[in-house]
Amino acid sequence: MRTPAMLTDSGPAWVEREVAALAGAYRQQGWAHEDYAAQLGALERHDVAARFGGALSRAAGAVRARMLVVYSADDRMVSAGPAAEFARLAGADTLAVPSACGHSLFWCEEAVVGAAVRQFLQGDVSTAADARR
Repeated sequence: MRTPAMLTDSGPAWVEREVAALAGAYRQQGWAHEDYAAQLGALERHDVAARFGGALSRAAGAVRARMLVVYSADDRMVSAGPAAEFARLAGADTLAVPSACGHSLFWCEEAVVGAAVRQFLQGDVSTAADARR
């Protein structure tokens, strides 16, 4: 879930500790490997445009709620391109967060994402910009 650069820069001992900690957390919470596999399968099959004949523009046009779409171009599990395109088509606010944490940006960039979500929920329209640090 992390970028290759972060893994390389952190070294094998760090990667080993992270994998062991993640596996331990899953076991402690009672997660079975089958549960995790099912989550990955759901992620792989998720397609918001499927009900609309594959037309992302039609799917976006069906959205009636305000949205804040948060994504990172550094995510190696979920491509940022479709999320950004869906947000554009739906007229949603976006927050593009650069992060070496990749898919884990919500934990690693909690302050940036949390502030943007709070602004969005308070109706602040300035949220629709890329994260800047």
